[in-house]
Amino acid sequence: MEETIKATIKSKDGTRVFALPAKVVSQKTQGILRRFFESKEYVTIEDTLSFLMTSIESESKMSEKNLQLQEEIKKQQSQIEELCVKLENL
Repeated sequence: MEETIKATIKSKDGTRVFALPAKVVSQKTQGILRRFFESKEYVTIEDTLSFLMTSIESESKMSEKNLQLQEEIKKQQSQIEELCVKLENL
């Protein structure tokens, strides 16, 4: 049997239970999803959407920070290359 994450979502139309496949995400993500969905009897659609928006925003900020770090690495590599050329010319 495939390992799943149980997601019980309550809406005004009733409660639905979903079995989300766990193998498609990392262990860390599995833990986050389990804590969100399985720590309570159910979550609302609003809770789920808020969780999704918060997660996307967090990932977006991390991507932005990653780009900044990559730019900084490129600058430092250029500086190192310039220093190496200067050393060779000494």
